[in-house]
Amino acid sequence: MKNINITHLGQTGFRIDYRDITIIIDPYLSYSVDDGDKWVRKFAPPVLPSDITDADMVFLSHDHLDHVDPETLLGIAKASPECRFAASAWYAVRRLTDIGIAEDRIIPLTADEPVVLADGITVTPIPAAHEELHPCTPGGYEELGFIIDIDGRRIYHGGDTCVYDGLSERIKGVAVAILPVNGRDEERHRMNCIGNMNAAEAAKLACDAEVELVIPSHWELYELNGETPENIRAAFGKYPDVKFILTGVCEPFEKTVTIE
Repeated sequence: MKNINITHLGQTGFRIDYRDITIIIDPYLSYSVDDGDKWVRKFAPPVLPSDITDADMVFLSHDHLDHVDPETLLGIAKASPECRFAASAWYAVRRLTDIGIAEDRIIPLTADEPVVLADGITVTPIPAAHEELHPCTPGGYEELGFIIDIDGRRIYHGGDTCVYDGLSERIKGVAVAILPVNGRDEERHRMNCIGNMNAAEAAKLACDAEVELVIPSHWELYELNGETPENIRAAFGKYPDVKFILTGVCEPFEKTVTIE
């Protein structure tokens, strides 16, 4: 059995490599969000979209610019001509064709309906609560997380989500949980910035769900909507049985985590 490599691309962007399959989730590899004032990236994209020439599937959790970025997605689509793009059926075809991605490369997703990528590799979208669950038709939910089953080893990418009833049971015992930790507050609400679980909530969820390893996400790219390493370590320190690792583009954090 080969190792699984999980590489943090910044924000909630991750690349998962196993055998000859490359899965990318929520890539944001541009400056589209930046306004030169409040929203300024702390570091440059670690790779250019045009450098990603081997992507098989890009999964998109929800239609916000730091998750569905036209510049990034068009660059990947051109560099990886066989790559397909998967998102909630609520917006997938409409939004991605508007960006310029051919409809025959788009896979509309419905919550709890698995997608088989290859022998032994299945991705199941599950609901995500970007502060709240937003049921819809088609697709089931506007925002999604993903459980990636790779030869029996499960990885959960939460997308942008808060903890909701039943989430712990859905992800029980996963090998890796990629969880947002940037939180939410009234100041960000006033800026129309929708939040996620915070570090304390992520640590408790991981404990309740008996997660083997947590990779915090959505904490290091934008000052206005992030978290500090110190606060993350303090929150997880209250749950000594929960193993976590800080990943990110900038030193001294790990960039790639290898799962045996």
